[in-house]
Amino acid sequence: MGDVGQDRTQRVHTREGLRNPGQVETEPAIQRARMEEEQIKKLNRKCTSCINKVHILQQQNTVLSTQWELLQQQRLERGSPQNTESLFQSYMQDMRMLLNTVQGEKGQLILELQQLKAVTEKYKERNNKELNQRTAAEDKFAALKKNIDAAYMENMDLAVKADLLIEQIVRLRGIYEVELTELQRRVQDGTNDIVGMDNHRDLNIDNFLEEVRCQYEEIVQRSKEEVDARYRGKYEELHIMCGMHYESLSLSHQEIQELTHHIRTLKMEMEKLKKKKTRVQETIADSKQRGDRAIQDAKGNLHDLQHNLRKAGDKLTRLLQDFQEQLNAKLALDTEVTICRKQLARRDYR
Repeated sequence: MGDVGQDRTQRVHTREGLRNPGQVETEPAIQRARMEEEQIKKLNRKCTSCINKVHILQQQNTVLSTQWELLQQQRLERGSPQNTESLFQSYMQDMRMLLNTVQGEKGQLILELQQLKAVTEKYKERNNKELNQRTAAEDKFAALKKNIDAAYMENMDLAVKADLLIEQIVRLRGIYEVELTELQRRVQDGTNDIVGMDNHRDLNIDNFLEEVRCQYEEIVQRSKEEVDARYRGKYEELHIMCGMHYESLSLSHQEIQELTHHIRTLKMEMEKLKKKKTRVQETIADSKQRGDRAIQDAKGNLHDLQHNLRKAGDKLTRLLQDFQEQLNAKLALDTEVTICRKQLARRDYR
């Protein structure tokens, strides 16, 4: 019982930022942390109440020990059997009351221990839930990363295709310009030949050549516009697809950053919950050990007191027997003295 008074409950340290409501964010994780802090404070107060009750029992034990010593001194000083018996009866009644009090405290301590175990199981379930959420977030992050890698590879393929198309356009333009130059040269040569052969004829070759040239230029211009429009459309389509993939990559990168921040927050919360769980388990184990020691000490003290009480009762019985024997001896001596006095009185009368 003396060792229990020297133990102290380990206080649960909480984060200062959670005590100031103005600095707490409105996120669900922070609210859960505040609720857990309040629960741990309640557990701390319960443990402190249990230790105070143990201290009260220790003080009562000290007072009863002092009363027991005083009763022994009074019994030795007075030596009255009736007073000693009444004192023993009163002391036995006090011990019974103390035993009932200790048993009641034991039931209350058992109830508080069950409540602490229930709170611990609740923390375990919450920890498992957080672990499952973390695993799901990591799986989602892996799938998103895979999609991003696929989109990046597709974007690279589209970029390569766009480069190939641009090169093909440049090459076709070069071929077109070469063919156009060759065709113009051939037309010019043909025109010169016709002019040389029919120089003496009065034919209107200039109008005919001008008409042919206009038609050819119209055909070439139409073909050039069609090719330009076709490749311009393909280029714009590839540009739009590149923009879409770039936006998709930007959104994916933003989601990755959010998931990374969420995972980091979950890791911090898990570490805090693990520390709180460890402190609660230590507090529960300490309270259970102290309660068991208090009950064992109380039982030991009660057993010692009952043993001392039996010894005192046996000693009282022996004292009563000795007193009865001395009383009988005194009566016999008084009888003999009375007889002697009568005999002396008769002798004096004679």
